Amino acid sequence: MCSRSCVFVVSDVDRLTRRNKPATYTAVLHESVLRTVIRSRKVMAAQLRNPADLSSHPNVDIRVLPFRAGLSTGPFLILDFDVDRKGKPEEPSPVYVESFTGGIFLERPADLDRYREAYGVLRREALDARPSRDLLRKLRRSSNVGVARLWRPQTRPAIRPSDRLARTR
Repeated sequence: MCSRSCVFVVSDVDRLTRRNKPATYTAVLHESVLRTVIRSRKVMAAQLRNPADLSSHPNVDIRVLPFRAGLSTGPFLILDFDVDRKGKPEEPSPVYVESFTGGIFLERPADLDRYREAYGVLRREALDARPSRDLLRKLRRSSNVGVARLWRPQTRPAIRPSDRLARTR
């Protein structure tokens, strides 16, 4: 499950789109991540361009976990590396778990198993590849990118703490 930190930088895109042994990328993005406005709608549209376009590559699988699926885990990344000639991983697969104050790498096999299981559940609940790609493109094109249209500012002025004190006296 990726959060807003799963932003594609140019070097990552190059690794995914190169002709010789492109990297494989799979992700489940919660719909809330796609609809939360960061900076501006223009910035959000630009941020949605890469996942939408990249998801059409055969080595890239990006799925959207819809709101109706409910809450999910917090953001995490499972980092799988190349396998050797015998089919064994060259490096162990750590899990990077992101939190409000930073992140942590988990390397115990039991932790990896739990996160792989969680990923499987998220993937089963997510939209298929094509509907996910369609939603990403729709959000990018739409003037409704983000929650700005759903959220209306209050028409009355906010209550200041001094107003609350005056009412309780």
